[in-house]
Amino acid sequence: MERNIPLTVLFELTNRCNLSCKHCYRFPEKREELSYREICAFLDELQEMGTFYLVFTGGEALVRSDFFQIAEYARKKGFLLILMTNGTLITDEEADKIAALKFLELEISLLGATPTTHDSITKVPGSFAKTIRAIELLKARNLQVRTKTTLMSLNVSEYQAITSLAERLEVPSKIRPWVVPRRDGSREPLKYQLSLDDMRLHLRNDLEIGCLLEVDEAHSGPMICNAGRVLCAISPYGDLFPCVLIPLKLGNLRKDSFAKIWKSPNNELRRIRSVTKSDLKTCSVCDVASFCNRCPGVAYMETGDLMAPSPSACQLAKWRADLKAGNAGNV
Repeated sequence: MERNIPLTVLFELTNRCNLSCKHCYRFPEKREELSYREICAFLDELQEMGTFYLVFTGGEALVRSDFFQIAEYARKKGFLLILMTNGTLITDEEADKIAALKFLELEISLLGATPTTHDSITKVPGSFAKTIRAIELLKARNLQVRTKTTLMSLNVSEYQAITSLAERLEVPSKIRPWVVPRRDGSREPLKYQLSLDDMRLHLRNDLEIGCLLEVDEAHSGPMICNAGRVLCAISPYGDLFPCVLIPLKLGNLRKDSFAKIWKSPNNELRRIRSVTKSDLKTCSVCDVASFCNRCPGVAYMETGDLMAPSPSACQLAKWRADLKAGNAGNV
């Protein structure tokens, strides 16, 4: 943290996807994606900068015909590999390749406990069955798999069933109870945002998410966020961002080296690295701050301000505070 070593890099290999999820925050761009050679050159730079964890994501990373070539090169460079995927393109052959490359973890999107719900969100019939099959194939090869679920009005009624399904599949589940606007500024996905009534009716107090101020009653110290410090994201076009949820462009790797951008006196990057909880003027004096899971990226996408309260986090914090007081929800 002190040296700002980019320990973890999320590499968006493509914006293309074989699904069309209703809540997706990405949008199509008419730009040329990075080539295999360009990606390999950037991976060389990341190795020199001290990157340890390399997270491949998209879009859907497996849409790229050269995905396994890229992954093989990254593995030879010594990175620990993580893949975020919808799983629908993983067959026995792909599962074997993933196992051979010794991926550290596979994070697979699970958007419902039933084909009806999951497929209605992805807008692709049969996607649920393919996702479940992928989980089973990867588990059979002793790989570390977890499901990732975005809870929204479209699937919150299946919250408990989704966690139960993950248990039956013998994989941990990761739940995110909010959606975010699209990167192009469209607020279309927010129409699926959970309401406080949804939370009170369907969520339970076993929902595990981090809190902004769990132990720091003085509201001081660094902001709980690794973005721009030990974590960053690279777009399919070589743009460098502090995080996939903080679309503040720091530079482009086609124009400048990673080191030059990362070590430059970029005002935005310097500001992100210097923020402390006490800089969050509203949040630091909020009555429910100790229940808050505020993400600066989500706050930025919702309000356009990294320091502003995040409406979705405020709502979730209120629900959690009510739960502790015994005033709401399923306990």
